[in-house]
Amino acid sequence: MMRRPDGQPATCREVTTRPGRDRGPAEHLSLADCRASGCDHLECRRAERAHGRLTPPVPAAGTVRRLRALAWNGFSCPDLGGRLGVPPRVVRRLQVGPHGASGQVSAELAAATSRLYDTLWALHGGCSRAADAARRHNWAPALAWDDDLPGDPWYSGHGIDDPAAVPAPGWQRHRTRGCLTADEQAVELADLVRFGLSVNQAAIRLGISGDALTRVRDRLAVAS
Repeated sequence: MMRRPDGQPATCREVTTRPGRDRGPAEHLSLADCRASGCDHLECRRAERAHGRLTPPVPAAGTVRRLRALAWNGFSCPDLGGRLGVPPRVVRRLQVGPHGASGQVSAELAAATSRLYDTLWALHGGCSRAADAARRHNWAPALAWDDDLPGDPWYSGHGIDDPAAVPAPGWQRHRTRGCLTADEQAVELADLVRFGLSVNQAAIRLGISGDALTRVRDRLAVAS
């Protein structure tokens, strides 16, 4: 592989390409290395798709749970599909399909979904329709899962990629928020923060946002 003077791998934009050939890869780069460098060559894209087809599928549990948790956070199917590079119907079918977490998905889609989830899990997508649908379906939010797997020390049975896992107890606490005063919500928020969550993470867990979150944070600041 060709490398830059600093020893790092050269990208396709830093290597002289073959005259009259724009399908790739760049000279001295493999198809995989050229694609990883950010190219858009036809040959490299075909090789990537072929690799995806030849790679055995993986259990869908983690992918389905991540997509449902992101819907709970207000990310719509068109939004998620656009970020993943798949049609919205693919996202929707995974979220509500008859096989759900018991099926299989391509390793490529599972990896892409995991990366997207790591970026978005604590954010709000702004689509109230998606969030409302997630609650109607009783889908678990991100904080109902952890990243542990069976065999890890202290595994508690809530690993997002474990097909046999179940959501952590207490994740439905947000359903009680309508019966709590702002002072009571502040106490709940403070309890979760003491357990190690950030204020925003605790607010997501409790289903508090917008003006309600501002009022609760004000009370929390006064109490401290």
